[in-house]
Formats: sequence, structure tokens, C-alpha cells
Amino acid sequence: CKSQVKAGKLKRLRKLIRDNMIDINQCSEVYGGWTPAIACARTGSTKTLSVLVDEFNADVNLTEIHNWTPLMFAAYRGHVKTVRYLVTVANADRTVRCNGRQ
Repeated sequence: CKSQVKAGKLKRLRKLIRDNMIDINQCSEVYGGWTPAIACARTGSTKTLSVLVDEFNADVNLTEIHNWTPLMFAAYRGHVKTVRYLVTVANADRTVRCNGRQ
């Protein structure tokens, strides 16, 4: 899933999700406990993130092992458009606290 997000291959990503090859609300042990929404936020892939949220009801408040949310990753990496989407459209929780990494 991470490679599909990074390459922006929406058609392939949709197929993987629809064929139940990817559970979009499950953290992947292979990628540090990331969800597909976290992968999108880290890379600033707002379009892909919007597909996950709008079409497949991805939970944007799930956290990885350090309790970072997609909103935290997008803000940390300076992806303003992604942060704006998460706050205004996806209703991301802005009150979640992280563990360890401040």
C-alpha cells in the first residue's frame, strides 16, 4: 500500500482495497505501524488521502506506535494542504497526544 500511495497509483490502490488485499484501518507492522492514511499524510498525498477517507471511510484518528496521527505527520512535514484537508474535511482530532517524540 505504501508504494501505491507514494506513486499516486489511485486505480491500483482502489483495486487492492476493494479486493480486500489491504485493510485501510489496520496498522501495518511492516511499515512501523502505519495505516494507509498515515502514509498519505507523511508524503503529502492529499488526493490519495481524500480517496481513502471519502470512498473507503478511512479513520484519520488512528495512531502508529508512537501515537502519531496522520495530522501530526502532515503538520510535522509541512504539508499545509494535507493538514487543511484533515482538519476541515476529515474532522481529524487535534487533541491527540503523542508518546516520546515531541
